[in-house]
Amino acid sequence: MNPFEIHGPAYLVVYFAVCGTTFMLADIYRRHLLREAAKLNDRSGESNPKLVAQTLEPYEAAYLAGGVERVFLTACGTLARHKLIEIDSVRDKVKITGSASSKVYAGLDRIERALISRCSGSGESLSSCKSAVATATSDIKRKLAMNGLIVDSSQSATVQILPGFVYLLVALVFAVPKFVIASQMHLPFTFLVFEMLAALAATVFLVKNESFKTEKGHAVLKDVSDSNSALRLTHATNPASLSLRDCALAYGVFGALALAGDPFMAAHAGLHRAYAGSGDSGSSCGSSCGSSCGGGCGGGCGG
Repeated sequence: MNPFEIHGPAYLVVYFAVCGTTFMLADIYRRHLLREAAKLNDRSGESNPKLVAQTLEPYEAAYLAGGVERVFLTACGTLARHKLIEIDSVRDKVKITGSASSKVYAGLDRIERALISRCSGSGESLSSCKSAVATATSDIKRKLAMNGLIVDSSQSATVQILPGFVYLLVALVFAVPKFVIASQMHLPFTFLVFEMLAALAATVFLVKNESFKTEKGHAVLKDVSDSNSALRLTHATNPASLSLRDCALAYGVFGALALAGDPFMAAHAGLHRAYAGSGDSGSSCGSSCGSSCGGGCGGGCGG
């Protein structure tokens, strides 16, 4: 039977069933691609998430939680909390508050030193500082990939695009001809438009659904979060008492604080304005705000 010969509410049911089934299959296919990519990358020989979690450094956990942006915001929050830098929320710049030759700077993590080096002098824009931090994350990405926790950029592109493309193709094949038929026969198709918009939203979900992180990566991150529940409480109630390392781990895993003036959130807001000004706001807020706020800020982002 030709499905395009079905009219009215019956076709809406058919279209909903086709899109729903295809979405589930596309999501299964995406997970399959992630598993296969992880198997190719994983050279750790360790399948126990708890043991892998114990080997993660703070900025490695931050990258696993939210990619490059989470690493950058974690460095901003940590260094600003310890009065080593200042986030200028008016000019959206990062400024050093002390002498860059001070001994305290020599003991910083490589990510933190990369940020400090870029914003020396009169300060530097948040987006420029983020670029410097992104360059310094190459070793982190390599280690996480070799432990089977993430997939590399080329694999991630395939995992993100292919399942979403297949799903969108099916949604279009079952919608566009029906639009043409309905127009020729002067039949209403408003509800089909709404279902098509829902299908497009589902496509965005498939493409944006943290495709760089594998199932093992999710399990390891959950174990890091669960094993640092005490740190999470201190991070929320008395962040000033945390050491540089603990502060970085807390920001990296749990995200922003629900406190006015939190430098993590100040840096995030500045980045969001910068991306919005350049017409690329989508790359700013989704990866970090959405994944950070649910974990530790109790609502600071709203994403």
